[in-house]
Amino acid sequence: MITIVHEHINGNPILHVCKEELRNEKLPLVIFSHGFTSAKEHNLHFAYLLAEENMRVILPDAIHHGERENNISEKKRALSFWDIVINQISELYNIKEAYQMKNLILEDKIAIGGTSMGAIISLGALSQYKWIKAAISYMGTPYYQHFATAQLEQLQSDKQLSSEVNMNELALKVEQLAIFELTNKLDHVKPTPLFLWHGKKDNVVPFQYSEKLYETLQQKVDWKDNVTFVADEHSDHKVSRSALIQSINWLVNTLN
Repeated sequence: MITIVHEHINGNPILHVCKEELRNEKLPLVIFSHGFTSAKEHNLHFAYLLAEENMRVILPDAIHHGERENNISEKKRALSFWDIVINQISELYNIKEAYQMKNLILEDKIAIGGTSMGAIISLGALSQYKWIKAAISYMGTPYYQHFATAQLEQLQSDKQLSSEVNMNELALKVEQLAIFELTNKLDHVKPTPLFLWHGKKDNVVPFQYSEKLYETLQQKVDWKDNVTFVADEHSDHKVSRSALIQSINWLVNTLN
């Protein structure tokens, strides 16, 4: 039987999904991050399918989301997008440490993944951590500065909103994102099996980001054989069921 247990790590809420009979056994660990304005419960279908494959799946709430929303306004949350991303990258480490200390991770098999903002978090984490053995990105981008600049330009076009914020401060934050860009560190980070999926009709996080990342990784000898790229001709900013099944099968094969 697969169970969902509500727990806390460092005071932050997570859902712990696995087979009940394996709860205290060593299992591969998968940490899956949700998208912007979403919450941990929205990815239970992903967790269920992986739990059926004898994996332990942790679904956290990012700050300003789910149980941690704290009545934040939509405007303030939008302006906090990159603070949320960077904070969640650090919290991935805390989650990993918690289950490592409990001796519940099988052979250091740890994977991360996410949708949209969660994928952006995952790609940034690859630039920071050597312990990640596999990663899944649905509709993400590793090009933090380019994407943030596009967001900034959109903000500037809204005269009322741009007058309420410090644009120079936001521009400085964009500069500080460089250290989290995976493509800036490809010669210094360990090549990691990576599953990229993106719909060509995506109008939120443009498809070209994943396409460019794939093309860049194909030029790196140590990386090119580690990347699986699925371009969906018909999908927009929504993960298809076929993408879900493909990525589950890929992760099972990668971690086994």
